[in-house]
Amino acid sequence: MTSLTVGKKVPHKAAQLFALVADVARYPEFVPFWQAVRVKSATDKHYKAEQILRAGPLRYSFHTDTFLDYPSSISVRSQDAPFRFMFLDWTFAPAPHENCLVTLHVDFDFRSGTLNTLSGLFSESSIQRIVDAFEKRADALYAKTGAKTHA
Repeated sequence: MTSLTVGKKVPHKAAQLFALVADVARYPEFVPFWQAVRVKSATDKHYKAEQILRAGPLRYSFHTDTFLDYPSSISVRSQDAPFRFMFLDWTFAPAPHENCLVTLHVDFDFRSGTLNTLSGLFSESSIQRIVDAFEKRADALYAKTGAKTHA
């Protein structure tokens, strides 16, 4: 089992970051490793999705259950192969001057020890790259326009 936590203060509102993370269908546009996402069912509090990650020439498809607690947290769960389990917990804490402390906590274990190529997608540096991708996306969408959250 592996457990990692990455936190970062970003110059955007918690609701804005929540909206970006909740919009899983757009991940292939800007999140490293995400090749495709298909949302299978959705409500305001929960959605089910099939996600495909790419690690070099290898593709990994798995299903997720995502639970939304606007605007403070998002929890993603999967027990599909290649995972024995995978938990992603995002939190969005308002900080002074319309900033937000974004934290991504990841717990996972693979069904097989031979999945070293996939374990690179869940290293601390990779998790940091994912958090950075959301900050960069927020910069592009909100920094110059002052746009309101589209949650």
